[in-house]
Amino acid sequence: MIHTFMAGLRSNDDPMLNILSYYSDRWQVMIFPREKHRPWQYFEKGERNILLSPASVDMGGTLITPLEKDFQKITRDDIDDIFSQVSFSPGLFRQLTRYLKSSLA
Repeated sequence: MIHTFMAGLRSNDDPMLNILSYYSDRWQVMIFPREKHRPWQYFEKGERNILLSPASVDMGGTLITPLEKDFQKITRDDIDDIFSQVSFSPGLFRQLTRYLKSSLA
C-alpha cells in the first residue's frame, strides 16, 4: 500500500525512501520517505558545497561525511536544512498518513 503512494515520488529508478532495521528482542523497522534525493548543498561549488546525500544510516542518526572538510565545517543548521530538504514536508507527510489510514480501514 505504501508502494502505491510512493510510486509517484520516484527519482529515476530509485524509490524515494530509506529503510533502516535492527533486531533487539524484536524487529524494529524505520521507513524514511523522501521528497528529494539530494540537497542543494550537494551540487554547490566551492565553500558552499557539502558532499552529503543522506541515506538510511544518516537518516537513522549516524551522519557520514565522506570528506573531512565537510566533517570540520558542517553545523547543526546545515544538518537541519539538509534533512528538511530531503525528508517529506509536513503537508506531504499528512497526505501519506491519510492514505495509510484509509488503506488500512
